[in-house]
Amino acid sequence: MSPNQQWEYKVVELSSSFFGHETKVDEESLNELGAEGWELVETLSEGGGNTQALVFKREK
Repeated sequence: MSPNQQWEYKVVELSSSFFGHETKVDEESLNELGAEGWELVETLSEGGGNTQALVFKREK
């Protein structure tokens, strides 16, 4: 990694349905993000363990 390397980040929040089930992110959406250079680096969860958001990064 070069000392001048910079990153930008994207947070994709997952919505919940009325019954509390997590909305699925489909392969097409993930492939589009990958084609744009985004890489999944983290999932953010609430106390109960349900994933609330996905964090992506790519070189600026």
